[in-house]
Formats: sequence, C-alpha cells, structure tokens
Amino acid sequence: MSGREIAIGDVHGCLKSLKALIENQIRPTAQDTLIFVGDLIDRGPDSKGVLDYVMHLQAHVCRTIALMGNHEEVMVSAWENQRTLPRKGLFRKPKNPLMDQWLQLGGKETLKSFGTDNLLHVPDMYLDWLKKMDHYYSSQAFLVVHAGFNFSLDNIYEDIHAMHWVRDFEFDPVKTGGRRVIHGHVPVSLEFIEQVFNNPKFGFVCIDNGCVYRNRLGMGRLVGLDFTHMKLYLQGCLDLV
Repeated sequence: MSGREIAIGDVHGCLKSLKALIENQIRPTAQDTLIFVGDLIDRGPDSKGVLDYVMHLQAHVCRTIALMGNHEEVMVSAWENQRTLPRKGLFRKPKNPLMDQWLQLGGKETLKSFGTDNLLHVPDMYLDWLKKMDHYYSSQAFLVVHAGFNFSLDNIYEDIHAMHWVRDFEFDPVKTGGRRVIHGHVPVSLEFIEQVFNNPKFGFVCIDNGCVYRNRLGMGRLVGLDFTHMKLYLQGCLDLV
C-alpha cells in the first residue's frame, strides 16, 4: 500500500497547532511523505520547538521534507552576515541590515524561543539544517514550493529567489508539465483555499491560512493538504490568544 503525500502550510512557530494537526488528524505512518512549504519559524511563540518537532518527524516517523521559505532564507542570511561582520570598536556596533530585516519579520520571537537575544547563540545544528532545506518538491500531479515560480523564464526552477518571495505569478501548465502548484507565503482566507482546491481549473492551491492571524476574518488555521486523496486538514490556532 502506497503512502500519502501531504503538504503543510506556513507554521510560523505554532508548535501546539502543528502537533494537533499531525497527531490528531493526519496521523502519519512510515509510508507517508510530509512536505512543509516553508516559514516554519518567526512570529509564533515556539519556533525552536517547531524545528525540533519537524526534525523528529524526519528522523523517526516518516519521510519529511522541509522547504525553505523567505523567513528561513533571511534568518540564515542574517546569521551568515553576523558571523563575518568586522569589529568596529567598543562603542560602535557593526551594521547588519539583514538582521534588522529578520527581526522585523518575527525573528525576535524566534530568538526568544531559543532563550537568547543573540542569533550567534543559536546552536549551529539548527542553521546547518535550515541551510540544507530544499526549494521545491515535485510529485506526479503537483509541485510544492513556498511562494511560487517565475513563469517568465523558460526554466522556472532557475529562480530560487522567486520560489521564496514571489507574491503573484501567471501560471503556465506547460512549464510545470501539467502539474498544479501548492504553495504558501501569502495568507488567504479559508473560503479562497476551498474555492481553488475544489476547482482543478485553478493551476495553484495556496495553503497558508495565516495560522498566526487567528483574529483576522477567515484566517487562523494551519492547513494540511493530502494530494494523494485530495483531502484538506484544518487545525485552528492553539498557540496565540
């Protein structure tokens, strides 16, 4: 019996929500494949816990693929830049605009989950794991990516920046080999998710329902999409009041 392929939307540090989705609803077996669309970290309260949990799934439960999102990209870039900054003296701190960008994206919450305010105090094993993330996942009928693809290129897989950051794209089924695109990155309402999910004429399915935005109308859920059986799993946010 072949396993399921299940894509999971942007987690953003919501460990309780993720555990409830995985353990109470999806209940993966060793035959299954879980694909996280990226943005595991930032904004929510327990990014470290989310990373530990996804690593546990990867090592002990089933095939687990974590794709890089823009939040992981910025965290890694900020870390690499911070390590190479020259010292400027006792009263002059070196500038790291990437660090400032990451902190504004929710990096402060991520650092807090590690019990530090210094990115260089985050254990290297986490940064090494993040740096090895894939950029997309390909199945028979779907492509999974964090943000989308640059369809202006003949080869859409050449533009890694677009895979992490693009917000709008003109879908071209020829360039995907007829496969639909599953992505996150831009939070959309549950109504919109269900609309595109149930209509194969749409070449894409966004599964970011803004788990950290539980007070926004139509949002506040973590979404799983079993694209083997075309089934949606919905878990309301348990992490934020």
